Amino acid sequence: MGDSFGPVHDDADDDHSGAGSDDGAGRAVSVPRKEPIRVLVVDDHALFRRGLEIVLAQEEDIQVVGEAGDGAEAVDKAADLLPDIVLMDVRMPKRGGIEACTSIKEVAPSAKIIMLTITGMNNRDIAKELFISENTVKNHVRNILEKLQLHSRMEAVVYAMREKILEIR
Repeated sequence: MGDSFGPVHDDADDDHSGAGSDDGAGRAVSVPRKEPIRVLVVDDHALFRRGLEIVLAQEEDIQVVGEAGDGAEAVDKAADLLPDIVLMDVRMPKRGGIEACTSIKEVAPSAKIIMLTITGMNNRDIAKELFISENTVKNHVRNILEKLQLHSRMEAVVYAMREKILEIR
């Protein structure tokens, strides 16, 4: 997992000053982002927040700057921290993720918001849909993770985004 997501902002905002922007043979070279991508993690399950933080901490160009347990707290933290990205659960107590999005965009307009939800099937549902056993699904998932040298489905999502297999819009 040595690659990085790259810049979150538009290339027009980058100031490359021409240095290091090509390899001398006219081929473009990626210029690394100077500052880490600042991430705010929002979910009402503390264990899930912690898991995301552990996965994201493995990326040298990502910095988790804060966490929140509900949408209301997320708005306050976004205003204080001004993150580049907010990873936010859809369903939360007090104020849901979708409702909080509008307020977050008001207090941190440059923040990109990625909504998290339960957006796939569990092993049992996949097995029923494909008419195979749950153990077969588990074996396939395990084999995919092993071949990609990943440890969890969350790492697989990060990998898929990095490799542009999965695009969040």
